[in-house]
Amino acid sequence: MSISMASFRNPASACTRLLIHQADSGTVGRLRTASPVRWRREQNDCGYREVGTVHQVYQTHTISGSSQEGDKKQKEKKLSYSEILKEQLKSVEKMKDGIASSLSNMPVATTITPSRVIDSFYKNISLMARVRNKIVADISAITEAVSSQASELKKLERNFKRKVKSTKQVNNGDAVDKQSFHQFMQDTNNSIASFYDTSIAVDTNMQAKNVKLPMTSDEAAQQMVKSPTSKVSKSDEARKKFLMKENFVSKSGVELRTRALVHGIKLASSTASKCTRTEDLCKHLLKYPESRNTAMKEKVLGSLLRFKKSSDKSLQSVAREALALVGYVAPVRGQGIRLLAIDGGGTKGLVAIECMKRLEQLCGKDLNQMFDYVCGVSTGALIAALTFLYRVPLDECEDLYKEFSRTMFTRNKLLGTGKLMWNHAFYDEEIWENILKHEIGHKRMIEFSRAAGTAKMSALSCLMNTSTVKMYFFRNYNLPPDVHSEYLGSCNHAMWEVIRASTAAPGYFESYVMGDLVHQDGGLMANNGTALAIHESKLLWPNVPFQCVISLGTGQHQPSQEYSSTKLALKDKVMKIVDSATDTEAVHMTLQDLLPQSTYFRLNPYLSENIMLDEIREEKFDLMQQDTQMYMRKNEIKINKAVNQLTRERRVDQKLGDYIKLVKDSYF
Repeated sequence: MSISMASFRNPASACTRLLIHQADSGTVGRLRTASPVRWRREQNDCGYREVGTVHQVYQTHTISGSSQEGDKKQKEKKLSYSEILKEQLKSVEKMKDGIASSLSNMPVATTITPSRVIDSFYKNISLMARVRNKIVADISAITEAVSSQASELKKLERNFKRKVKSTKQVNNGDAVDKQSFHQFMQDTNNSIASFYDTSIAVDTNMQAKNVKLPMTSDEAAQQMVKSPTSKVSKSDEARKKFLMKENFVSKSGVELRTRALVHGIKLASSTASKCTRTEDLCKHLLKYPESRNTAMKEKVLGSLLRFKKSSDKSLQSVAREALALVGYVAPVRGQGIRLLAIDGGGTKGLVAIECMKRLEQLCGKDLNQMFDYVCGVSTGALIAALTFLYRVPLDECEDLYKEFSRTMFTRNKLLGTGKLMWNHAFYDEEIWENILKHEIGHKRMIEFSRAAGTAKMSALSCLMNTSTVKMYFFRNYNLPPDVHSEYLGSCNHAMWEVIRASTAAPGYFESYVMGDLVHQDGGLMANNGTALAIHESKLLWPNVPFQCVISLGTGQHQPSQEYSSTKLALKDKVMKIVDSATDTEAVHMTLQDLLPQSTYFRLNPYLSENIMLDEIREEKFDLMQQDTQMYMRKNEIKINKAVNQLTRERRVDQKLGDYIKLVKDSYF
């Protein structure tokens, strides 16, 4: 008997490839086993039936397997990993049982199947068993992992409920008002909401009790003010002590809030979020100026300097304001500090405007591009604000100045005298305040720092309800961190209030009350503010020398030296005291000796008549302008030296040093 073994080349399909011996004919029959369709009947019906049985088994497994493949693919898309493994395990079991039942129905085939085919089959069966065991092990591991995660989640849930319960107990003990907490949270941006959830618990409790926030430096100054003539009852004293205890808030709360704001700025990605978070920082620094130290330690400077270079103009402007609030001082634009100081003098401020027009004509540039620091006293503060903050052209500034003077210094003498006796002021301050509100506006000084190239500016006033008269600085900047001035001041004031406080000349207007502070004209102590401007500018640029210092007066009249009677009337004594207090030349003489002649220039034209502060006649205006023009012509050499010194540009090595410092501050 010869048997062809071509059908057993593939052990995986050996169970369906059988050889049938043809016993009746005595010949050996051979079946071609490439496919069940190609099976052929040789001689008798017995072989045909056996072939048909085998073919039927093969078709059963093939058709059933192919029909189920499509359904399995659709189900596996919807099933999870563990469920897929279970389905595969079930299919393996079904296949095993089907193969075993098929083999039991073919005794003849199994008896004549070679041993190596059977061994290969059982090897496949053992492989299936190992796969089954692997699947079972994976399912058990997944089940254990899920159960362990479920237990961990239960533990976390129990801990969370315990913490929530303890937090509720604390909040209930402190009687937190949900309505006030919601209002307090609305004051800040959503970008720092997480900070309030963790570190503001103490502040919210105090907010629910209507406790005030920490005092600013201006409020602290107001707290220090004590009126010597006021009488306070014992009940008021006790109430004040109680409020002082309630108002106390630790620095840690403000520092944590500052850090959260800085962190939010660093994480901001879009332009809108950068603008919003920087504005939040500005509001915070206005309330707590001392927190700028913490902001600088948290390295907010680099982010703000990068925002300043942005192509978005709104982001640039808010970044400039934030830089001014944190105390950042940009390098000067010339070889050194270029300073301008303008005296007070009422309507004689036209003299200073005429001098500025001549300087601008000779420089060939706008004056707001020529100075790094500007200081004004009384009417000088008004001129400086119009020229350097509002950037009004000098010709238009002159027209506005005349219009302001005519409006504010027009008064019925009878009414003015009665008001002078009653309120110590001849003119109606309400008219002046309405002019300032309408023309100057409510914009705060610090907001002017948003414009590119804005000079540092200050306006001076005198505090009258302190133990001694003190100067007060209205600034459009904050001093650098860890730098403290000898004079009180703030940048958080509306511009019209600044001019109103600085121009409250005694006898002309009533003093102006801002909070607990009573402001009077700054000319009472420093009508020439050049020395104070030098002191303040050295706080901003301590290691930078002065390139040019220009001090503008409002005119001086020198009558002939005649001695009057030895007996002086009370009016004459008072006028002499006022003149000596508002004298500007004493400061000039001192600075002339201290500063180099090539650096310091004083321009104070001589007037042919003694002009009063409230002079509004047109012929007197023309006289002041003519005297000023004559003075400028006579001092042409001095003016040219001042212009040459003022227009000296920054050297190349200085620009390189500025660039290196800028890169270092921006990225390191």
